[in-house]
Amino acid sequence: MALASAGIGTISAFLPLYYNRHGWSGVGAALTAFGLAYILMRLIFGGLPDRIGGFNVAMASLATETLGLVTIWWAPTPGIGVTGATLTGLGYSLIFPAFGIEALRRVSTQNRGLALGAYLACFDLGIAMAGPAAGMIAQTFGLRTVFPAAAGAAILAFVLTAITRTTSNRPLSKSQPMQSA
Repeated sequence: MALASAGIGTISAFLPLYYNRHGWSGVGAALTAFGLAYILMRLIFGGLPDRIGGFNVAMASLATETLGLVTIWWAPTPGIGVTGATLTGLGYSLIFPAFGIEALRRVSTQNRGLALGAYLACFDLGIAMAGPAAGMIAQTFGLRTVFPAAAGAAILAFVLTAITRTTSNRPLSKSQPMQSA
């Protein structure tokens, strides 16, 4: 969750600077498009993780978030930047419920509060660290590099999700206890 949140933190902290650097107007439209896509996706498809599984939704969402961040990075016009922000909002929207359902499914009932707290801490950590990390990347490598770096974090989250999905589908052996927080 922390890695997946790098995109939203980077957009909120650096998209206005990115637009300004390119001499573009309309950053408000890009941020609005991100927010509207995020909200509409959650309202319309919020139950998707329950129906097709959290891992499936998370992987599709991370791929869409990555595509959005790469689109912003390579945007030749502010309109393409809006498209990238929209894709990022669409992708990020269902990551939280998708990972949440998988996190809670893996703990016993009496540990769900603890698991939820740890899960929310990962979200908070991702948001809190995205801006400063992207700032260090921008200072070292230039402003243009913050969006591919955030896309890289989403790709890493995708890979870790794929690994976790593969290992979580293995049946528990008799000596293996149920996981708890």
